[in-house]
Amino acid sequence: MKKNRRPTERRVQEKLKAVIEFEGLEGEKQGEYLHREGLHSEHIAGWKKSIEAGLESGSGSLTAANRAQWAQDKKKIKELERDVQRKDRALAETTALLVLKKKADLVWGSRGTSEHRRSAKLHRDGPASQSRWCKEPASCEVLEVSLRTVERWEKAPQKGDQRRGPVTACAHALSAQEKQAIVKESSSAQYRDLSPWQMVARLADGGRYLGSESSFYRVLKQNDLL
Repeated sequence: MKKNRRPTERRVQEKLKAVIEFEGLEGEKQGEYLHREGLHSEHIAGWKKSIEAGLESGSGSLTAANRAQWAQDKKKIKELERDVQRKDRALAETTALLVLKKKADLVWGSRGTSEHRRSAKLHRDGPASQSRWCKEPASCEVLEVSLRTVERWEKAPQKGDQRRGPVTACAHALSAQEKQAIVKESSSAQYRDLSPWQMVARLADGGRYLGSESSFYRVLKQNDLL
């Protein structure tokens, strides 16, 4: 994951982009955006106020240089809007991969399913269509299989899976619901400007426990929110 520049080190174009992207989101998505970009609500509010003040002060009399700058800014805004659209498409692709994962679990069964049965299901239930999407790197990552594994299954399906590894989950691991609760709470308006240790302390003061400080850091990093 790329390291974000400090808010004080960002150029005007970066601030404008952040304001536009933030304003295009709602609710918890705004909190997730702040975590991901390393920003706080006051940064966005301050930059937005500065941009509006600059526009108001320059709207009275536009010189040729001002008009050129306005045209350049308008072009930049269009580019930023296209960038937001690209991110929306990426989000749609991520959603499709999640659906794929759910469908694969129905076809293959859980991780504990017999290896020979699991491999046989892959080839019996539409091998041509299965291989088309399994060979996409993103799909293979979501399905937790490597491209090499898929190629081996296709080459010798009678040998079964042949993979090794744990078949049971850690007894103390956070469940998917618990991880989602951490993401949701961290992205809420009440906690989105706090660090993980501050969130844990604030929740404890209210008699709630969602996870340790390290669990908050780990879950937020897994979701690219830190």
